Amino acid sequence: MDLGIVTSYIIAGILIIIILTVGYNVNFSGNELTLHESQKIKIDAVIDAVSYDLPKIGYNQNNRPDTMLVYADSTMLQFYSNIDNSNDESLELITWQFSTDPITATDNPNDFYLYRTIDGTSITMGVGITDFTINYYDELGSTTPLTLPISAIGNKSKIDSIVQLELIIESQSPVALQYSSETTPRYITTTWTKRFSPSNLNLN
Repeated sequence: MDLGIVTSYIIAGILIIIILTVGYNVNFSGNELTLHESQKIKIDAVIDAVSYDLPKIGYNQNNRPDTMLVYADSTMLQFYSNIDNSNDESLELITWQFSTDPITATDNPNDFYLYRTIDGTSITMGVGITDFTINYYDELGSTTPLTLPISAIGNKSKIDSIVQLELIIESQSPVALQYSSETTPRYITTTWTKRFSPSNLNLN
């Protein structure tokens, strides 16, 4: 066979491999971007809710409640607030809790239910929340979180010393992406961290 023809076949084969590889990479990147954007929408809904609730710890139009924080733990927070800003100044008990209840509707074994409860009525917040951690501080800007859990029952002075909360939320895609059979499947992860300094806690 003519050497030129053989060379042409080799070059054509290399070009086909390159084109197929580029196409696969583009498709994989597209899937990764789609999953990332989907998770961002889900975590944004949770962020909006906690960003509404946490600054209102202990809020009331005229009189702050004597007990603002009821229970503080790394995966659970309970507090009083006139969260709906009602004219009768009635207080609601708000609970945020990251549960150990797995979400079986997704393939991700790290998915657990996150609940927002107001006076006993619970709402499930988002699918794909894989971590929801709260740290508490008795000084603004402190790097040493308080030892948990802390309850207003039996340790009110300690829970009343809290002036700042740090919230860490992690969200993962419901399905894992695997680039090839030789690579480990991985979930697309989005993490959000913020410190809250509710004004009523800082008036103590």
